Amino acid sequence: MDARKVCDNGVIRIPWWQHKHGRHFQHPFPKMSPPECIGLFSITDREYQEDARNVAYLCDPFPKLPIDLNQGIENVIRKKPATMSDLEYLLKYIKSHQKEFLVMKGDTIQLNTDFVALRGVLRLIMCLQYERRQDLRIMVTRANGTIYLNKEETEEQLAEQAAMSNRHLAMCSWGFKFEQYLTTAKPCADPDTNVPVNEGVELCAMFRSNINGIRLLYGAEWTYLN
Repeated sequence: MDARKVCDNGVIRIPWWQHKHGRHFQHPFPKMSPPECIGLFSITDREYQEDARNVAYLCDPFPKLPIDLNQGIENVIRKKPATMSDLEYLLKYIKSHQKEFLVMKGDTIQLNTDFVALRGVLRLIMCLQYERRQDLRIMVTRANGTIYLNKEETEEQLAEQAAMSNRHLAMCSWGFKFEQYLTTAKPCADPDTNVPVNEGVELCAMFRSNINGIRLLYGAEWTYLN
């Protein structure tokens, strides 16, 4: 396979040598369809919920600055330890919507997609050559023509998480507190920043997209809906 050739239908070939030497990408950008949101599900305390109960709404107008990201930091509800992989949540969604995804190909029932993953995994792969060198472990499974991608923590990453200081944990909570200042549980309501931040509440959207003939089905966390 010639790494300098770029476009075949269903294949994206990346000229790594070009970026390594600081040269500009001179080839046509792969054809890409806009992401299509096809569904939602919620995760509460690591439990899958087949609904949009965790949806939040962007408040308008924004709160006046400055805002206190340390407000109630001592009462933060941390996310529980993982009981299953992130990919399994997507598989639960697919299982609940089989009629939308299953197709017959010859004598085999398949999903009408080539890859299933979280958006964060796709971002890691696409940005790998531009970011600082780091360990990356992605487990890949191919079943009935579909490839499933799941990121796993390396030993180094697990050690870093176990050694996180209280200061580091607080900094991780600031993003959740910022969201609390900007979102509401009901449309046109005011943000309630007095309740403890719950880091185990998530809303995930499922998207379809196509890159150069490669069909993608991926999940991405949503913070709010307009």
